[in-house]
Amino acid sequence: MYPATAFDFLLAIGLLFTRYHRKRLNFPKSGYRAWDIAVCFAILSNLYLLVAPWYPPLGGATGGDVSFWYGTYLVVGIAIIGVCGVYYYVWIKILPKMGGYEFRQTILKMEGGATAHKLVKVPNDHLESWDAEHDAAGRLRHRGVRANSAELGKPV
Repeated sequence: MYPATAFDFLLAIGLLFTRYHRKRLNFPKSGYRAWDIAVCFAILSNLYLLVAPWYPPLGGATGGDVSFWYGTYLVVGIAIIGVCGVYYYVWIKILPKMGGYEFRQTILKMEGGATAHKLVKVPNDHLESWDAEHDAAGRLRHRGVRANSAELGKPV
């Protein structure tokens, strides 16, 4: 439960950052929006749920409803988050350096107008042409150029 609360807290904060950056990059508003007051309430309620469990029960450190330290599940939850952070760092930073590529984002258009984002591996020797042909969101700047990462820079 504690990692889920931490995730929900960071998700709500990330939503505010995403809104700010979308506005700064002149992206259109999303069709799915949460009220600002609801996002702020989510941040405050999850912050409470992250802080409150650290206060010991009335019986002291081992006085709760279990025979071991009351904060054990908190530490295990934080360790799980830490392991996930290490995994992410290895996948996004270390493996691309060893493999000679970097990740770039592309936008996929779905039926009904929905969009999704996909990470593609771009070899280091194609990064300059990729960045020249795509904007920050991964959309093609020029028509007539293939978006397939295996054929970067080859005109249609």
